[in-house]
Amino acid sequence: MINKQSLVDQVIARLKSDLEKLTNAAKEARDYATDAECKSEGKYDTRGLEASYLAGAQAEKSEELAEAISTLSRIKLPENPARAVTGTLVVVSDVTSGEDDAYFILPAGGGIELETELSENPTTVITPQSPRGEQLINRTPGDFLAGDDSFISEIL
Repeated sequence: MINKQSLVDQVIARLKSDLEKLTNAAKEARDYATDAECKSEGKYDTRGLEASYLAGAQAEKSEELAEAISTLSRIKLPENPARAVTGTLVVVSDVTSGEDDAYFILPAGGGIELETELSENPTTVITPQSPRGEQLINRTPGDFLAGDDSFISEIL
């Protein structure tokens, strides 16, 4: 049996690592933007302005990551779900190739890949708003997915 909370904890750890790196990069960009060496040497020299824009964007992304961590820290994972909902693991099987792909539907952390025994491929974290998430949400085992020869073989 897969421990979904352990997988959520792995996603949170990855996001915390990303947050730490981004926070350090934002601090460096902010320090550079306010450094005396970055002072404009002419009307076309925009290094300081560009660095301040970069620092602002990085700070905004840091806030998004912090919110994602907070959201995942509070998630309630469903036990024995009948349908694919937020907090479920979904295995999708391809009729043609026989290969399985596994997805973990979470409100944040989309794109992160986790090693599980559900598939030979990594389990991919997706959000309900992603194209694949929209295909899977509220579906049940046995449902075929539109546009390909795949069906939901398991929901955990």
